[in-house]
Amino acid sequence: VECRLDEASLTRLDLAGATLTDVAVTGLRTAEVSAPDGAWRNVEVTGGRIGTLAGLRMRWDAVTLRNVRIDYLSLPSAEMADVLIVDCTIGALDLPEARLDRVRFDGTRVDEVDTRGIRATDLDLRGLEAASFTDVRALAGAWLEPRQVEFHALAFAEALGIRVTS
Repeated sequence: VECRLDEASLTRLDLAGATLTDVAVTGLRTAEVSAPDGAWRNVEVTGGRIGTLAGLRMRWDAVTLRNVRIDYLSLPSAEMADVLIVDCTIGALDLPEARLDRVRFDGTRVDEVDTRGIRATDLDLRGLEAASFTDVRALAGAWLEPRQVEFHALAFAEALGIRVTS
């Protein structure tokens, strides 16, 4: 680790266009992290609370989020590779048009995941408790557990044009 940020409490953290390499962030408490067009490589964020993490067109390579609470994680058109999200609570996760390679969730809860237009390779959602996905068709090729498929069965059926009635 080249740089550490420990137990910081900020109103706003502006990282627009910034490149972070070999960084460990612990216990960050902030209303907003603004990081459009930024790049994070070998970054681990552990603990803390973030209101909004906005990362339009971000590049994440070997990034880990661990035990973080994020109300709104917005990564439209992001490129993410070798990403691990562990024991996190996320209100809304927006990933429209994102590219996801080797992304894995473990013990993480999300209320809503915006999956419109994602392109994914080796996307492991088995450790994700998601209340809803905006477009389940975008999950093609993702790894799910049977219980997740059962929970979202109606959404899968609707996406395939299957009428489900009682």
